[in-house]
Amino acid sequence: MKTYKHLTKEERCLIYFLWNKEKYSMNKIAKILNKNKSTISRELKRNTSSTGIYFSSSAHKKYIKRKSNCHMFFMLKYKNFTD
Repeated sequence: MKTYKHLTKEERCLIYFLWNKEKYSMNKIAKILNKNKSTISRELKRNTSSTGIYFSSSAHKKYIKRKSNCHMFFMLKYKNFTD
């Protein structure tokens, strides 16, 4: 069974540099980070600003917020399990 790991803050910083500054392709970034190209694609799709720029700091903040809210729906829907 495969185990998946989240991108680290350092990996997001590297994506920022390689994508915005060096203009590397998603495939090349994926090879450098030893990640699947779909991981890089999803990261850029979720966290690129409306101006088309990827910012690693805001991407990491969004990740932290999504992570903290991930079980909120379940807890609200099944309130009797949380009591």
